Amino acid sequence: SASMAFAGGNGISKLRYATYAAAALAHLMLTAGDAVGVLAGDGRALVPPRTGGHHLHPVLLALRRLEAAGDPPLGAALD
Repeated sequence: SASMAFAGGNGISKLRYATYAAAALAHLMLTAGDAVGVLAGDGRALVPPRTGGHHLHPVLLALRRLEAAGDPPLGAALD
């Protein structure tokens, strides 16, 4: 959502913090052999889940391209 653009005194937005955490978890999960994917707040799959270290790059690219905007229908996305 647009509120993810909020940045505290250090200038790093909530969205950037979230993407840093997601990137770290993706790395750990792929190392453990688990499948990782990226799903946008509006329910669009940006990167389908896959396994293997080679899959980290597309995940990181998708996370970097995320933008804070709008008011996504989270209820519908979760359904």
